[in-house]
Amino acid sequence: MNNLICFQDLWLVITGRSCMKDTELVTKDLNNSIDALKLGLDYYQPYSESSVTKFKKETKISENLNKFVLKAAKLLNLDCHQTHDLTKQYARSFFHGSRQKLRQILADERNGAILLGDLANHYFTERLYLLRTISPIIGYFQDQSHPFQIVYSEALSSLPDLAQTLQNQLDKSFDDSLPTFSTRGQDCSPELQTRFALQRVKEQCEILEILLIYYSHFELPPNVLVKLIKLFKDHNFGIDHPLREVVDPRMMSPLLSCLSALEQIIIIEGLDMDFLMESEATKEHQLVKDKSAFKTIDDIIKDIVHQPDLSVLVLSWATVRYLVMDDHGGVTTQKLGERTIEEKVWEHFAHLLAVYPFNTTSNVSLTTRRVLRGVLSSVTTSFHEDTLGDFSSIVTVATEVMNHSENSKGLSGPGLEQLLVSAAGYFPLAVEPLLLLVTSMTSSLPSAMEVHAFLSNLPSFAEFIKTCIKDDVESLEDASVWRLLYPKPLRTAGGSHVVKIPSSTIGHLVDSQFGEMVQWQHPVNGWAVFHAEIKSLLSYRGPSSNLDLIGFIQKSLLIYRLVEKILVSVQTDSPDTGCMAVLETMKLFVDHIPELLQKIIHTGEPPVELVATCIRCATAWVNVDRTNHCEDTWKKLTRIGYFPYQDTPALHGQFQPGMFGSVLVEMERLQGTFPVTVATIELLTALLECSFKRDGPTNTLSRLIEFVMTEIFCSFHDWQRNDVGSWEKIGLRCLEMCHLILGASTSVKSVSSLQSSIVKILSSASGSDVLLRMTCIDVDALHALIAAEPCSSLVHRVTEMVRLGFSVLNNVLRLDDLISNDASEPTQLHQVLAAPSAGQINVISIIAGYLYHRQTIVLPRLSVALLRRISLIAPMSIHGSLGADVAAVRDILLCRLQARSGDHLLKIGILELLVVSVQTQPGLLELFLDLELIDKTKPENGYRLGKSSCLTVVTDMLASENQGTYKLPTNLHTACIKLANALWVGRRHTAIQALKNHSKSFWNNILLPLFSENTPKEIAQNELLETCAHALNIVALERFHTLREGMDPPLERAMEQFSEKKRFEHWSKVFLCVSKTYSKSEPHEQERHLMFVSAWKTFLLTRKIKDVVLLKNIISDLMSSILFMSDETSSQTFLSLSTSLLLSLVSKQPSNFTSFLPRIVESMQRQFDASSKIDRSQVNLHAASVHLIKAMKEKASKDSCVSDFIQLSCDHLHVLMKDHDSWEQFSYEKKLFNVETSLLVIRALEFLFEDKNGINQSWLTAVSHESTIHMIMMILVKMITSQRDKEADLKCRLSTSILRLLTKISTHVETARMIKQTNILPELCLALSSAYVDNKKKWLEVYHLNIIMTSQLLECLSHDFVDDALDFIGVHSDRMCQSLSLIRVNQSMTLLCEVNHTTALLSLLSRDFTHEWKFKIRNSFECAVERVLVAVHSCTALLLHPRLLNVSIKATRKKQKLSASTPVKITKQTSLKSPEVNTNLPPDDVKEQMYSILGNLLSFLKNLSPDLSQLVMDLETCAEEFPQLVTMNFSTPTVDHEAVVSFGTLLSATNMSLTALHKIEPVDTKLTFHASLTFVSEISLYLIISQCLLLLKLKDLPTRSKQILRRELSDELASCVKSARRHLRHSSSSQSPGKSPSGTPPKGILELVTAFVKHIMT
Repeated sequence: MNNLICFQDLWLVITGRSCMKDTELVTKDLNNSIDALKLGLDYYQPYSESSVTKFKKETKISENLNKFVLKAAKLLNLDCHQTHDLTKQYARSFFHGSRQKLRQILADERNGAILLGDLANHYFTERLYLLRTISPIIGYFQDQSHPFQIVYSEALSSLPDLAQTLQNQLDKSFDDSLPTFSTRGQDCSPELQTRFALQRVKEQCEILEILLIYYSHFELPPNVLVKLIKLFKDHNFGIDHPLREVVDPRMMSPLLSCLSALEQIIIIEGLDMDFLMESEATKEHQLVKDKSAFKTIDDIIKDIVHQPDLSVLVLSWATVRYLVMDDHGGVTTQKLGERTIEEKVWEHFAHLLAVYPFNTTSNVSLTTRRVLRGVLSSVTTSFHEDTLGDFSSIVTVATEVMNHSENSKGLSGPGLEQLLVSAAGYFPLAVEPLLLLVTSMTSSLPSAMEVHAFLSNLPSFAEFIKTCIKDDVESLEDASVWRLLYPKPLRTAGGSHVVKIPSSTIGHLVDSQFGEMVQWQHPVNGWAVFHAEIKSLLSYRGPSSNLDLIGFIQKSLLIYRLVEKILVSVQTDSPDTGCMAVLETMKLFVDHIPELLQKIIHTGEPPVELVATCIRCATAWVNVDRTNHCEDTWKKLTRIGYFPYQDTPALHGQFQPGMFGSVLVEMERLQGTFPVTVATIELLTALLECSFKRDGPTNTLSRLIEFVMTEIFCSFHDWQRNDVGSWEKIGLRCLEMCHLILGASTSVKSVSSLQSSIVKILSSASGSDVLLRMTCIDVDALHALIAAEPCSSLVHRVTEMVRLGFSVLNNVLRLDDLISNDASEPTQLHQVLAAPSAGQINVISIIAGYLYHRQTIVLPRLSVALLRRISLIAPMSIHGSLGADVAAVRDILLCRLQARSGDHLLKIGILELLVVSVQTQPGLLELFLDLELIDKTKPENGYRLGKSSCLTVVTDMLASENQGTYKLPTNLHTACIKLANALWVGRRHTAIQALKNHSKSFWNNILLPLFSENTPKEIAQNELLETCAHALNIVALERFHTLREGMDPPLERAMEQFSEKKRFEHWSKVFLCVSKTYSKSEPHEQERHLMFVSAWKTFLLTRKIKDVVLLKNIISDLMSSILFMSDETSSQTFLSLSTSLLLSLVSKQPSNFTSFLPRIVESMQRQFDASSKIDRSQVNLHAASVHLIKAMKEKASKDSCVSDFIQLSCDHLHVLMKDHDSWEQFSYEKKLFNVETSLLVIRALEFLFEDKNGINQSWLTAVSHESTIHMIMMILVKMITSQRDKEADLKCRLSTSILRLLTKISTHVETARMIKQTNILPELCLALSSAYVDNKKKWLEVYHLNIIMTSQLLECLSHDFVDDALDFIGVHSDRMCQSLSLIRVNQSMTLLCEVNHTTALLSLLSRDFTHEWKFKIRNSFECAVERVLVAVHSCTALLLHPRLLNVSIKATRKKQKLSASTPVKITKQTSLKSPEVNTNLPPDDVKEQMYSILGNLLSFLKNLSPDLSQLVMDLETCAEEFPQLVTMNFSTPTVDHEAVVSFGTLLSATNMSLTALHKIEPVDTKLTFHASLTFVSEISLYLIISQCLLLLKLKDLPTRSKQILRRELSDELASCVKSARRHLRHSSSSQSPGKSPSGTPPKGILELVTAFVKHIMT
């Protein structure tokens, strides 16, 4: 175990920069390290031979590592054990490489030297962070507002000797010599010596910073002060530092400047100058009491008086002498002060404030500014400012001290009152000092109000003496005071503003650096004068180069800077009326901004600083009150043409540059400074933010943003830059604007459109190039900056740039993935990310580098989030992009995942990256899983988790003792379970098995949340719900995948316990609570709820619960939730999942759940009433209702809810059919949903049409009331007429379903009349001709169903429908005749079905309406007769020759396969043995169809023949009236040619059908075929007899022919009868008793034939 403290991590924890915010945990970490902090740098023990011996004896490590540790220990002068711990610490968390790479480096001596240098750097950094850890403890232990104040206070109380320890270590640091080759070994190279030297100075600076902060809170005793000043004097306060010449001055000078400044500030702090300003302080000051210390310090200061760099310290000491010594220290004090003034002490003041870290906002900087403010206060209070040098320099230094200072508390704060009074005394002759001071003093609302009040009532008004008429005044006292005798108007602001000074006003004469003046003691409103200055500038009409104009601009710049500072500090929600007064004053200046911009921008050389300041004021004004100020500011600036604008209203019109564009092109880009551009982008961002809170950005603003992004952001990298700060701010502000836009809600259309535009711009070649160049800053470069200046503005700026860049890049990829479609070309950004070409930035590698970043929390999080996003958009890319570094990335991610006090959100991000990798990054996932064979010699034993497996970390985190504690918060718990769930979803069976084998308690740990004792309501409102959802899903998938072999015994036991503890009922109640809270939840909570519903559904469906009572309870809760949410139109997704579960549960055992039908129908009705639309949930409920109604059987007709269901079905069908009016506007998905739902409803109506008593009266009532038949027939016609659309398949399915319903209801008179009364049948009949144009199988079925419907309507309505039937025949006559002709050469099932239905219709029509048919469409009739006669011959011939029929069938099917466009589907083989089939015989289905067709054909012929009874009884029958259908030919029919029907054909048909009849069993599956065969045999014999008698009655037939007919036919018929009877006897004898013969011939027809042969034919 590593016993060495990682001070970098500790510093992050105690400064609040880590994720650990809990006070108790911070206290625990700090207490564990308090002993180390007591020791300071002595915590690191020195190298010794004894430590080497002890290390070798106690440590067992590899030889290479042992050598490296011993070498590093000697080089770093560090104890061997600590060096070993340091090496492990570095390797684990800071080494940028994999463990394998580290082992390779240790084995290579040359690379080992590089590793040694890196370890040295890590050691140096740790020493610095040890010291930096102490600083916040001292700095904030008294700050009540700091969250860790109590922690710091307790820790500091445990460090009583801290100051003495650090001072001793500081002394030692100055005394110790640098390591050399001789003392530290051969690895101590010159480069390392340089690092040691720089480290020495850095540590000295850190110690001095701690001492400064320490003595700012505790008194610095004189003896310690003397000791310190002597120590500092030894190296002349850093000027003669012993290490100055050792290192390159460019590297050492900044550090020594900092060291010198710190030493001076510590000594000044020890002088306690703030205390000297109090009354009677000069007697109580500690240095006054300790004369020896005073003299020692005085002597040292006198020695260093000639050092200009130390003039600040000298001036401070001169002030102390002046205040505490008799006679103010005499001439010596005067000389010291004069010397500092001569050495330009104020410049050194400014230089000191510019040195790092005093130019930051750190605690050291704030302390330093407080100390220097005390110096300024003491100096300006003790001495007249005229004796201190240039007054402007003093003011400049004062403003620098006040800026970035917590001490800038306005005018009420201590320190610079005298300086402010002096500056106010020069008003209005010199307003710059006053404006600079009050601007620096404004930092908050109280200070802004105080400054406003002060300037509103300035105490005096100055006038140059030379302008004063002496007769108007009288001199008082010593001639330094005047009194005004007459009222006097004084002009200012270029003469535009008059201030009236009343008589008797006292004036003080002052001889200042600005000239001799008199200060009239009369209150003046400074704001009125400032306002007049602005108006004077606006009214100026002279040349732009005039000096007056230049002066106006400088004053205006300072005025607007003050206005900006006040506006930034003011908030409109303040209850103070003074705040409103401040805003009223500021409005005067803000209102002049548009006019002022017009004035100054159109000059020859626009003052860019003033322009930028005005724009920043406008931004601050917008931010003060975004509701009222935003639109007004936008309109005013747009009206003057400040922003670029389009000269035409077209979307892509030409942009004019506007004022801003002119300044950018003509001034800023030439000068290389960009304050106006930065300010303008900030203003646009503020305007955008306001618009997002209202109705979204206007088109003008959106196009302007696009223009800025295209013309500025995409090109600013190529601009000249003299001011790097403002140039970098362009990129930062653009990124901030993009971050705002891309993160906004897309509920407003204009926002969504703007987002799409920004995504396209940033995804383009130029946009992505700039974005990646800004974002892809190498993490090592950032770490180098942090190591040098951790608190600098540069570090903050770079960190912010990376943060914004990562965030924007993530959002661009997210939105681009949503906007783009599969067909779109990959953008330049995608290409660079997925597969960077040579020379391009390896973005993924740079992003992954930030996983090593520890100084801020957010960058590693964003890095992981970006890697996850890239994994989604560029599958299988990360492993390849990382290359050799992929193992290193794996190791650092695992390290971050294992960290005890690591960032939980980062851990969640890592786990989510792994979840995505399961599907998109298989190579990366395999690396993270790190599975290895249990036994390499026996692979069948399976795999186990390797040492570097992420699953090991996950199982450790999921340990039951961690759940519910701070070690495993709920969101992290969820992420762990989610990863496991992803493995099951992705079917990673090897990893799953290894995971289950890794821990015996795996299933208990996974299922532990499911046994939570929280109430259902608590769980429903807790994040634990998502955890449980993933756990349920894992169990469900495990059962599904192991259905055959069974679940693991531990899981089986856990599930038994689950049932015993009634967790099914518990989680059912949770589901109910979830449904009740769903609609009121936030979007992210709703997503969690939906996840649970889906998991609960999967869990229940895979469990196969057999307990009916339990199922009823679950369904009852389910129905309660569905009913509860039925009125919520915003809960459709939830309802869809819930109703889908209900449908699945009900459909398995519907008979047990019929009692739920009323509630289901009620829910359907409520949902329909709430939205009047059909959604997926109603479809599911509809399907469930159908299942229950089917299960109810006879009871359904008596149930009132079934009637309600029928009515609701009709309502649904009306809504669905109405949608067809807007069909073309729908997406394909919506069209598909509409059709599928319509099919379901139509099938339900079809099913419910009949009950045991006939037509369901409820059905009839509902359908009649809603005109449903008329509506669906209209839609049917529409579908058929538009069948050539790309959605033809959907239309065909819907048409088929409608026709099936119509076919079903056409069998009853009432509904058949309803169909006819729609008057749509003629239109439908005409439309049908398009159904068979292309011979598409699906549309042919529509035609077939129409034939069936026509037949049934004719059967049902008889004469009422004959005209419609004949119209149908007439329209489709050609098609019918064609199909009858094709039967000889095409025996496909499609054609056979069509012919079957066609012949059935023809037979039906010919039975009763032959005369009507002949009369209306004789040609059609004659064609039909002709085709029927040929078809009878063809069918008989084919059936007589089964082998030929089989060959023809095969040829037909082969042709269909070759022309088919759909691929052949391979079905699963269910049996290895198939029944033996005679491949030479035709299929049974073909034979059955052909016999059915033959029966219809013969029936048609029978209908055309005379009645047999009339012929037999020899009634008067005119044979010539009937057509001769049969020829006198007794030969067997052949297939080779077409022929009409002969007696041979009919005899063959008879024998053939009787033979086939004898071979089949009349079982259920063959009853139809049996009936067809019987019918064919009977009708054939009937036709033979009738046609024979008809021929015999023909007078024109020769007698010889009649004899031949009698002879041949009597023989054939006798033979036929004899054969049939013989088979009948044979069949009867072979059957068992009680069983009828299989193929019983029609006895009645046999007897008729026998009588016919006996009595007529002989």
